[in-house]
Parts: sequence; C-alpha cells; structure tokens
Amino acid sequence: MTRTQENAPPPSEDFDRTRRSLLTRLKNWDDHAGWREFMDRYGRFIFSRALHAGLSREEAEDVVQDTLVSVAKKIPDFRYLGEKGSFKAWLVMIVKSRIIDMLRKKARRPPDSGAVRMDENTGTGAAARIEQRDDELSHENLWQQEWEQHLLEQASCRVRDRVAPKHFLAFRMCTRQGKSPAEVARALGLSLPMVYLIRHRVGRQVAQEIKLLTQGP
Repeated sequence: MTRTQENAPPPSEDFDRTRRSLLTRLKNWDDHAGWREFMDRYGRFIFSRALHAGLSREEAEDVVQDTLVSVAKKIPDFRYLGEKGSFKAWLVMIVKSRIIDMLRKKARRPPDSGAVRMDENTGTGAAARIEQRDDELSHENLWQQEWEQHLLEQASCRVRDRVAPKHFLAFRMCTRQGKSPAEVARALGLSLPMVYLIRHRVGRQVAQEIKLLTQGP
C-alpha cells in the first residue's frame, strides 16, 4: 500500500452535507443529481428485494421505477425526524406495497397451461400465493439482512476506488470468499503479515463508509 493510499482522506464534509440534504432535494423532481443519488443509494436494494419476492428481472425493474414514482409523489409529505432508520422504514413500506402490486398484476395475467395444472393439483390460488408473499415480506429480519448486505456492497465499492486493486482483492477473498490469510498470501504473492494488515486497513475503511451510509436518510 502506497503512502498516498494510506493517507487518503475520508469522505469529504461536502459529501456528508449533500447526503443530509438529500430528502430536501428529492422534493424537487427536477433535481436530477438528487434523484441519481437516491438511485445509487437504494436502487439495487429495491431491485434485489423484488427478485427475492419471486419477480422476474423485468418485473423487478418495474418495481424500482414504480417505487421511484411513489417516492416522488409522497416525499413532499414526509417529515424526517432525525430518528435512525426512519426514512429507510418509510421507504421499505413503499417498496413492499409496490412488490405486492406487481405480484397481483402478475397473478391477473393469463397463466400458461402448466401453471393452471399446478394450481389445480395443489389447490393454491393466486390470492393465497400473494398472501403468502405478503407474510414473507413482513419479516423484518429478511429486510434487515438484505439492507446490511446492500450497505456492505455500497461501502466496499467506495473503498475499492481508494486502494490498490490487489489489496482490495485480498480483502474480498478473506471476507467474502472465506479464504484464509495464508491461502490469500499464496494466491496473490503477498506476505502473510501484509495480508493481515490489508484486511485490517481495508476493513476499517469499509466500516467507516457503512457508518456514513447509515447516518441521515
């Protein structure tokens, strides 16, 4: 790791102020930069939850767009009280509703013959399937796990641009692929102490980014 990389400054105060003002900016539909930031922060999370609810990629993309429209319509009435997670909780309610809407829309489409036979054999109709999905979507643990994974990915992407590619790969191999430091050292031609140092330094930067991402909206 070079001295420049070691001494790289943390995210700027300007970025932090921009993030805190995001809710205000979203109230202006013409603020394209604000809406782009919203999509960068939450788009992948919404898409992933829609996929996990059993929707296709195309349907999940529609859920993202429908959520965007709903947020644009409802954001003028939203009041941020400074409580941790309040905006996330508000957004999650909207996402759940849009997913259920898409499931209902999907259920109204003419099914293929295979789907009809499956329903006849199991006695499970579209309404029952939607009710089951609704129950699944109500489990907060699933949303929390998905949200934490989303934050980790966002934080990792930000840190990736500030460290040497080999060092970031070493960190990912240790933390995401389950490789031991010794295995990583052999695979990447690094010393074992260096792998431990990289894991610590990059992990600390990722933790700092997660802390920033969980502040404010």
